[in-house]
Amino acid sequence: MRNTAVFKYLFVAITFWSTVIFRPLKAQNSPTLEEIKKVHKGELAIYLKKSESIAIDIVHDSVIVTADNYAEMLHLSDNSNIFAEKTIYESKFVEISDIEAKTLSTNAKGKFETTKVTHFNTQNDMGGSIFFDDSKSINFVFPNIKEGSKSILKYKETIREPRFLNAYFFAEHIGVIESEYQVTFSSKIKIKYEVFGMDKNQLEFTETKKGNIIIYQWKAKNLKGFRIENGSPNIRYYAPHIIIYVDEAEIKGQQKRYLSNVPVLYDFLNSFVKDVNLKDDPAIQKVVDSLTYGLKDDATKTKNIFYWVQDHIRYIAFEDGYGGFIPREASAVFQKRYGDCKDMASILTFMLKYANIPAYLTWIGSRHIPYTFDKNPSPSSANHMIATAKINGVYVYLDATGIYTRYGFPTDMIQGKQCLMAVNDKDFNKEIVPEIAPEKNARYDSIAISILGNTVFGKGKVGLDGYSKLDLVHPLIAKNATKEKEVLVGYLEKGNNKFFLENYAIKDLADRDKPLQMEYAFKVEDYAKKIQNEIYINLNLDKHLQHAQLDTATRQLPVERDYKYNDKFIVVMEIPVGYQLNYVPENVTYQNDLFGFSINYTVKNNTITLSRRITINTLLVEKPAFKAWNEMVSALSKAYKEVVVLKK
Repeated sequence: MRNTAVFKYLFVAITFWSTVIFRPLKAQNSPTLEEIKKVHKGELAIYLKKSESIAIDIVHDSVIVTADNYAEMLHLSDNSNIFAEKTIYESKFVEISDIEAKTLSTNAKGKFETTKVTHFNTQNDMGGSIFFDDSKSINFVFPNIKEGSKSILKYKETIREPRFLNAYFFAEHIGVIESEYQVTFSSKIKIKYEVFGMDKNQLEFTETKKGNIIIYQWKAKNLKGFRIENGSPNIRYYAPHIIIYVDEAEIKGQQKRYLSNVPVLYDFLNSFVKDVNLKDDPAIQKVVDSLTYGLKDDATKTKNIFYWVQDHIRYIAFEDGYGGFIPREASAVFQKRYGDCKDMASILTFMLKYANIPAYLTWIGSRHIPYTFDKNPSPSSANHMIATAKINGVYVYLDATGIYTRYGFPTDMIQGKQCLMAVNDKDFNKEIVPEIAPEKNARYDSIAISILGNTVFGKGKVGLDGYSKLDLVHPLIAKNATKEKEVLVGYLEKGNNKFFLENYAIKDLADRDKPLQMEYAFKVEDYAKKIQNEIYINLNLDKHLQHAQLDTATRQLPVERDYKYNDKFIVVMEIPVGYQLNYVPENVTYQNDLFGFSINYTVKNNTITLSRRITINTLLVEKPAFKAWNEMVSALSKAYKEVVVLKK
C-alpha cells in the first residue's frame, strides 16, 4: 500500500486521536465504572464520549474548514496504559492548534485529580517508504493511566483545502458509549455525504436551520469496538463512518463547484497533471527508440518500456503539500532515476507516447480502501497512481512500483478497483481493474518418492506463475546462498520437521515473462511407519490450508486474500519391492463458486499417485461464506489424515 502523508489526512488513522470530538455530550444517569466493566467485559478501555464538530465557512473567496475535536476515554484496566501514547499529525493542509490533554485519576479518597500533559514533542514524520514527507507528528503521553482514570483530549484543526476532509468513524478499535458528528455550514454552501459500514437508519440524524446557518448532526450510542482479526481487510470496510464533501459554494455571487460529482473531481485532479510533460526530451526519446527498434507489435513495445522503468527507476515515496498530487516531470525522474508512484506513471506515459502508444495517467484506490469514485467523488477514493496503456482497444494497467510484476498484470493491491484515467483536459474514463484468474497464478509441485526404511527420499519439480511466483521472487532476489536455502526450506518443507533439502536448482527467477521453475531433492526421516509386515504412509506430505478453519463463534470480519490461485500437488510413490497395496483412500471432492479442492488416488503398474488440486476463486471470504469455507477445510483436513497401507 502507498503509505503517503497526504492520505494521513484523507483517511482517518485508526488510532485514539483519529476521529475525536469537540465538546462533551450531556450525560444523564451515567453508569458506574463497575456497570461499564460488566457490559464491556474484557475491554481495556471505552470511549465515554467521542465527537467531531466541523464548521465550513466562506472567508473572502475561499472555503475554510475548522474542526473541533474531543475524546473522553475511560480506562477499565491498569493494562490500558497502552492507550497512553498519542500522536496527532499536521501538514501544509492541516494545522493543529489549541491542544489540551489531561488525565483524571482518583486519589486515595476516591476523588478525581487532574494531571495535564505539558510536554508535546513535534517532529518530522518519516514513516515507512517515505523519503520526504512534509507532515509532522505531535507526540505526547497521558500520565497516571490506571483502572478508573479518564484521559481527555481536545484540539482544533484548520483544514486549508476543503476537498481534503477526513472521514469520521463512529466506532473504531474500542467501543463508544456516545458518538456524535456535527457539520455547520452556510446556506451558500451545499454539502453531500455518504455513510459506510452501517445503514443510515442506524444513525440519529437531525437537520437544523438557524437563519443562514444549517447544522447536520449524526448521533450513535453504545457501539462496539472492532477487533483487528488475522487476515481481515482494512477497518474502513466494516467500521461505521461517514465522509462529507463540499458540493458547491456561492462565492461573490458565483457558484463554485468543489466535489459535486466525478467530472468535477476529475477537473480538480487533472489540474495537478495537465501541465506536466509538455516539453520534449531527446534523451528519453533515444531510450524509447532503442527499446522499440524494429518492433511492430505495440504490446511488445509497451512491455519493453514498462520493464525498463521497473529496472531503472527506484520507487521512493515523496510528500510535500500539493506535491503529493503533482507528478514530477519525466525528464527529472529520468535524470534522478527514482520517484514515487506518480513519477513512475509520469515517465511511463511520457515514454509510451514517444512510441505512439495511447497512455494515460490514472488515479486509483488500493484495496486498502473500499471506496469508488462513483459513490465517493473525492480525493479520498484514490491513494495511488498508475499508467494505463491502450493496446488494440484493450486497457493494460501498468504499475511500475511492483518491481517484479509481469506485464499484463496489475499489482495485486489494485485488483478489482475502480480507476480514473486522464484522457485529456476534458475527458476521462472510468474502468475496473480486472481480478487475475486463479489459473494465471498457478502453483505446481510434483514429487516422486521412494521409501528406504522409515525415510522417504524424493525429487521434485516446482512451477510458480503470476502472483504465486512473486511469493518467492521477493524473498529470494539478492539473497546469499545460505539465506536462499533457508527461504526454500520454509517454502518446500514436507512431511514433518525432519525434512532436509539436499539440493536444488532454480530457473527463470528474474524473468518476469516465464514461470519460476525449480528442481530439488529431499528426504524426510521417520515419516513412513513399519509395523510387522505392513508400511503405513500418508501421501499428503503437503497439507495446504490444514489449519485454515475460521472460528465462527468469534470471527466477525471477512478474510482477505492477496490473489486468486490454483494449487496443484502431485505425489508419485514407487511401491517397494515385495509389497502390494492393501488400502487406498477414497477420492474426495468439494467445490463451489468461491473455492474448492479435489484429492484423487490412481494406481498404475508399481506406482500409486496422489493428485491434489485446490482452487481459491475469491479475494474476500465474507461471513456468509464462513460455513462453506469451514466445510471445505474440514473435508480437506479429514482427507489429509488418510494413509496408504502396503503389505508384504
